[in-house]
Amino acid sequence: MEADLVNGGLRQAAVDELADPAAIIARADAFIDSHLRGRYALPLSSTPLEIKDSSVRISMWYALQSLGWDPEAGPDESIKSGYQDTVKWLEKLACGKVSLDILADATDAVHEGGPIVRSIVRNLGIRNDGRI
Repeated sequence: MEADLVNGGLRQAAVDELADPAAIIARADAFIDSHLRGRYALPLSSTPLEIKDSSVRISMWYALQSLGWDPEAGPDESIKSGYQDTVKWLEKLACGKVSLDILADATDAVHEGGPIVRSIVRNLGIRNDGRI
């Protein structure tokens, strides 16, 4: 994935300066998983291009934070805007406004033998005024 960082726009010299590129990538992947966890079974059966691109953009932002930037010039604007756009997209993904084009888990729901809990109808026989 280090090559993906270079292909995404981070200079090779910057990637070489990183103490642990794999840790930065793992941090980005964990951030993405936190948005996916509510809607998709993890790990995904396949990695859609949108997720791979998101991982690269977030990793580049984390790398830039790790390396530091010129206090007068600030962060690279293209990396910053890529990160911000990705976070907005992940938030939409988490709340269901966008979806991934992946196959859902086709495993049948099988009862494993645990207890089945059923509830009774509430307020049965109680009138609106609270009397039985």
